[in-house]
Amino acid sequence: MLKSNNKWSRVFWFILIGFILSINCTAQNFKDPTIGISNRVYVQYTDSLVEAFCYRGEKKIKTLDDLFYYWYAAQDIKHTRGGYEGKILHGAYIMFYYNKDLLTKGNFKYGLKQGEWKSWHRGGEIKSKEVWKKGVLVGKTYYYNNKGKIQKESNIKQRSGNGYVKLYGEDGLLHSKHIYKKNAVDQEITYQVNEKGKLAEVKPAKIKKSSNKEAKKNKQPSGTETPENKGKKIKEKKQKTPKIKVQKYRQIVPGGEGA
Repeated sequence: MLKSNNKWSRVFWFILIGFILSINCTAQNFKDPTIGISNRVYVQYTDSLVEAFCYRGEKKIKTLDDLFYYWYAAQDIKHTRGGYEGKILHGAYIMFYYNKDLLTKGNFKYGLKQGEWKSWHRGGEIKSKEVWKKGVLVGKTYYYNNKGKIQKESNIKQRSGNGYVKLYGEDGLLHSKHIYKKNAVDQEITYQVNEKGKLAEVKPAKIKKSSNKEAKKNKQPSGTETPENKGKKIKEKKQKTPKIKVQKYRQIVPGGEGA
């Protein structure tokens, strides 16, 4: 009898510990207290499935004209700049391939992307990594090919348009770097592997300027001999000035001949 009581007491303690741990996990997942009053929605597409949460609190959400807001309506996830109409997304957002592999994962806060967002290729290789803050892309963004090799690194501030974009080859080696100023390319730097097997910046070849002495030396005065006119006398033609005919007029003296 005593042994059976000990057995049931152990079961009871296991259940109690599991219940406490589940509460702690739930508390960690829902740091924002408003997410606890969100409702879950599912959206099915031809090649993917979305699980998301919508806000249903009483807070009035103000929108900004330059930001994209994500919302749910008519069994679809929509996004519009500067406003929304329907249930605004708030909380975890997960998109799956039809084989249940992860496609996209991130979080929304009152319709705006917030925190780290990741996406994956079919087969599980990472596709992209982004960081958002109140609907604005911040920090470095990484993009990869389906073999897991980095293809692009971007860090451009949306407000100023300043930053850089790095492009990589299929092997994951840095190919070029574009420096941006006010959303326009200001400078382009290319890279290649040098003789030592290290990646180095390719500097443009310098054009050698000829000195004044070399220029004078190479300059040939008119009338000098060249391989083409060797042995031939070169005569410069003098321009002939046209002769002007002066007509003489006979002066008629009053009372003279013919008077």
